[in-house]
Amino acid sequence: MMALLTSPDPQEDAAKEAVIAALLPCLADLLDLAGNAKLAHWNVRGHCFKEIHEALDALVDVCRDKADTIAERVTLELGGLAIGTARQIAEGSRLEDFPEDERDPDALCRVLVDMAREVGTGLKAARAVCAEQDDDVTENMLQDVAKAVAHAAGIVAGH
Repeated sequence: MMALLTSPDPQEDAAKEAVIAALLPCLADLLDLAGNAKLAHWNVRGHCFKEIHEALDALVDVCRDKADTIAERVTLELGGLAIGTARQIAEGSRLEDFPEDERDPDALCRVLVDMAREVGTGLKAARAVCAEQDDDVTENMLQDVAKAVAHAAGIVAGH
């Protein structure tokens, strides 16, 4: 791991490194889900088009916002280095490949809800690492991220 920059967080460097290592796959997952939801947003056709189109945009916005929250925790508060290039996202994401040529709204919604569930599983694992490192700040942040993603995905699932 790259040397940590000076940061305001009082944790020992080893704890920060463990937390950062747990956060980076979550960051990749969120950015991957955002990209997949945007692709679905562009390609969806069929019944309830307008509602699904808007729900997918809302999921994209939540994922990008929460990815920003995680990236800033990594860089500004823990002194680490965030990821975010397309290559880094592809290499770091734990999500299954997205069905690129799918247009059916029901199928797209199911795939994205499943992916959001995978994101939630990754966030839960990262929260466990934070608990092991006594990092309540990051653990609570990840709980908020998980709640926001689950809510946005729940709206997609409702279609």
